[in-house]
Amino acid sequence: MKILAITVYAGSEKLVAMTENMLDQFKECVQLADERCTVDVVTVHNGAARHVKNELCGQQVMFGRNQGFAKGVNAAIDSFLRDHDAVLVLNNDLEFPEPGWLEELVRAWSSPYVLSPCTDRTATKEALDDCSRNANPKRVPQVSAFCWLVPARVIRMLRDRWGFPLFDPDFFAYGEDDYTGAILRNRYGAMPFKVVPRSWVKHLKHQTGAEMHLSGGMTKNLKLLKMKMQKNKLK
Repeated sequence: MKILAITVYAGSEKLVAMTENMLDQFKECVQLADERCTVDVVTVHNGAARHVKNELCGQQVMFGRNQGFAKGVNAAIDSFLRDHDAVLVLNNDLEFPEPGWLEELVRAWSSPYVLSPCTDRTATKEALDDCSRNANPKRVPQVSAFCWLVPARVIRMLRDRWGFPLFDPDFFAYGEDDYTGAILRNRYGAMPFKVVPRSWVKHLKHQTGAEMHLSGGMTKNLKLLKMKMQKNKLK
């Protein structure tokens, strides 16, 4: 399997350093999973104080100012997807104390489902845990996009039918994963996600949002989400 891994970063020196730490840890995870997959990493620079410097970052998308999470992920997909089998969306506020999480996630691969590891901080109760568990994957209706492994066929469906490769660019931060989830439920049935208990990552949730003062836009985006779902008759 050939995977395009994407992480979007912006903001202060602190957030750039956090992104570099995530990528340093991710390198070990890629090495453990190399018999099952090859991984190409793209970093999306959203007008940060300085560029991330990491040997995994041979491919970059550069924005002069912050374009938001959805546009950043979409731009990386449009530029680099090519012959990849899947896209791995990684929040820049992740840590990997269990390096085998990626191998376990790939082991559970089954298109067209979007796969997610478990984590210690998420609004998705089915993905909430304090460590990995020896249990089978669970099909669920929605997972927050802290770490999504998305089949390329899903990307193609979204682009063909909705005009964007993964997230609606009208969303800046918050709500874009819920909207994509509603589209996937409409297309693939009530449970288009799979949570993999054997795969676990640590989530430093709210670090980026708090540093960049993004919480003020949450209410606006939730109104946008409600409007778009009603307009397109999504649930």
